[in-house]
Amino acid sequence: MRIWVVAASVLLLDRITKLLIVAYMNVGESWALIPHFFHLTYVRNTGAAFGLFSGQTKYLIILTFFGFLIAFLLRKKLSQLNKSMLICLGLIIGGALGNFIDRVYWDYVVDFIDFRVWPFIFNIADSALVVGSLMMALLIFIAKDSNEPAKSADFAESADTAGPAGPAETTDAAGPADTADAADPAGPADTTDAAGLTDTIDSLSEEVVND
Repeated sequence: MRIWVVAASVLLLDRITKLLIVAYMNVGESWALIPHFFHLTYVRNTGAAFGLFSGQTKYLIILTFFGFLIAFLLRKKLSQLNKSMLICLGLIIGGALGNFIDRVYWDYVVDFIDFRVWPFIFNIADSALVVGSLMMALLIFIAKDSNEPAKSADFAESADTAGPAGPAETTDAAGPADTADAADPAGPADTTDAAGLTDTIDSLSEEVVND
């Protein structure tokens, strides 16, 4: 649900700002909100974000459509992602949908955000696409980086658990100590007692003979 709330919010903001620009500005007109830094400049973009792939509107429409189709088919799996990833996907879907509507309805995308320190003019949808993509890449990198120590720790713990079990158990079960203990009761002690008894009988026999 979170992903669609974010996507709908981005789409609504994008549509409102574009409709206001189209209603109150002429193509090529520029309003200086902060002179030489931030302007509102109305341009029509037939390409992708930041003017890339200019003139490829039909291909971009088809590409975006298949992107939405994949997202719809994978909606159950997408809902299992964590909150941060869902927000990123919501930004990306909302931005893509905003520019998709422009291409279908007008055959171009309305751009108007003009930072004079940046060579490209863009819109809310472009911003959502870029921010969502960068955040997603960062989250994937952090998750991958944090999983490496965990895997190493699991491997070390597994090795420690399996290591001492082998030789120690074998020694205890079949070691020399048990063999020696088993041999002691039946060994030299019984032989010595029998020899002593024989000597006693011989002494008694000699005394009887002498008497």
